[in-house]
Amino acid sequence: MIKRILVPYDDSESANAALSIAISVSTVTRAELVGLYVENQARFVHYSLPLVIAGTLTGDPVAAGQLDPEAMSVEEEKVFTEETAVREHFLTECRNAGVECSFEITRGDPAEKVVDYARSVDFVIMGNIGRHATLEPDSKGLTVQGVLGNVSRPVLIVPVDAQGESRVVIAYDGSEASERALRTGAEFADLTRLEEVHLVTVNSNRDEGELLQHQAIKYLGGYAFRVVPVILSGRADETIATYASKIDASVVALGAFGTNRLMSRLFGSTAQHLLQTLNAAVLLAP
Repeated sequence: MIKRILVPYDDSESANAALSIAISVSTVTRAELVGLYVENQARFVHYSLPLVIAGTLTGDPVAAGQLDPEAMSVEEEKVFTEETAVREHFLTECRNAGVECSFEITRGDPAEKVVDYARSVDFVIMGNIGRHATLEPDSKGLTVQGVLGNVSRPVLIVPVDAQGESRVVIAYDGSEASERALRTGAEFADLTRLEEVHLVTVNSNRDEGELLQHQAIKYLGGYAFRVVPVILSGRADETIATYASKIDASVVALGAFGTNRLMSRLFGSTAQHLLQTLNAAVLLAP
């Protein structure tokens, strides 16, 4: 049962898309929404241009230095103004929707703080890219990359232009990770009253794929939504992305990290491909 939902929030386009979905989920579950604004510590340091160039050429980490007192004061004022507006917008949206809410402000590395605060909730709903995503010179532009490898709660990653019909794709291969995706995806589809669940297994051997899906189909049969079993061949990331786009799915559910670190790295590449190519939200089940 979902009682508390963490919504990392900075008033960016994707954060507002995430908040809209979180409010919709909360109206059904009666869960409290916990907004979180992280004062990104990277805003209070500077990088020397020669060191940035050298780091780019060598691949070495780039050391940051503290802002001078005057620049620090200016940045602190900017952050205070921003977080005040962000907090008020979040609380106003929640209250207008009749949703119970609270808001937290902290400073540090955004990914680390989201992972830390996630331990106090049941579910995380966040945008796929924030308003200050490229502060560090070696930034990948996605705080979610740091979150997904460490978070212990289900996470719904929402793109700016989230769209799709009332159906979810669950990527399933019979592994422990995909079993978590099966359970989490089914529960989410049920809670949000999605009409269809497409159980997608990527396997070049159709008989083997059908055997893998047998018990999973029985499990999904306990829910009210329509179940569509699908066996496909190809590379997992591209095949799942293509299929989800073809049927205009609104959510794609994946199992997250298991005990096998090699498989976790392979999963990471699949998840990253989906996050970069889909207009659908991506649901990760740890």
